[in-house]
Amino acid sequence: MKANFLQWLNPLRLYQRLTHLSEAEWKGLGLKAIALALAALLYLIARQPLSEVRVVGVPVEFTGLSQGVELLGDSAPQTVSLRLRGPRDQVRGLLPNQLSVLANLANKEPGERVVQLKLKDVVAPDGVEVLQIEPASIKFRLEPITKKSVKVEPQLIGGLEEGVELYRITATPNEVEIMGPQSLLDAVKQVKTESVSLKGRRQSFSATVEVEVPQPALRVTNRTAVTLALEIGERRASRLFANLPVQLIGAPHNTRLLTKTVEVVLLGPRAELEALRADELKVELNLNTLPANAESAPPRVRLPDGLARQIEIKSINPTEVKVKR
Repeated sequence: MKANFLQWLNPLRLYQRLTHLSEAEWKGLGLKAIALALAALLYLIARQPLSEVRVVGVPVEFTGLSQGVELLGDSAPQTVSLRLRGPRDQVRGLLPNQLSVLANLANKEPGERVVQLKLKDVVAPDGVEVLQIEPASIKFRLEPITKKSVKVEPQLIGGLEEGVELYRITATPNEVEIMGPQSLLDAVKQVKTESVSLKGRRQSFSATVEVEVPQPALRVTNRTAVTLALEIGERRASRLFANLPVQLIGAPHNTRLLTKTVEVVLLGPRAELEALRADELKVELNLNTLPANAESAPPRVRLPDGLARQIEIKSINPTEVKVKR
């Protein structure tokens, strides 16, 4: 018997047997080898001693949120600790991202809430037993989701070339609608755009940018890009025009001015201001737009056609003109 077994293990005889196997015999032999290997692996795992381990930083996944309600991000712990038991080699190599705990928030109304974490809600590999979740319950805050429109605030960096300045900047659209948890939304008055560089600029230009929300839980509802139109021109100067006569419009014959002249300070390109004559400025008080008993009102300064966008009225003194009816 022993001799026959040794002959069967003889390398030459074994090689001859293998080279004469049919295709069907080869397939059968391969399947048997795979089955034998799996059986041996399962046997080794089953024979391993059980160990207990604690895994820290296991993520909590929140499910079942009602429509129109959102979990306030920083109000609830995002991870927990698990005490596990299983085959030693298996549990000792477990990483937190191989596990998760499901927290069901179904039917929870807005406000301060608590959810119990149950052992059956832990997602773990087969053969691993969950012994404990710490903490066993978590507190959090649910808030209704609301919307509102806020102003777009352009964000600029860098400086213009010497001798020029930024006259004005126009955002289109100048407001966007954002949505999110109500308490976060209430604190937002504006949203900023991506930064636009002014470095080396001498002429007007436009740029298309996105807006940035201040909190990850907030989002822009329509994700429309914003176009910024930046008007750049010659560095401006101020010029004072004194003793400009006030003209009455729509005044009855018995109405007269008590404030006959005003002084106006204009801000604009130096060359344009130097070329502007005092008689080209019109200071008017339109009584047709005032209540019948009004005794004073702010005057209106009219600039020559074509200069209204370039020149800014910085001040008018006095700010109101008095009349006697």
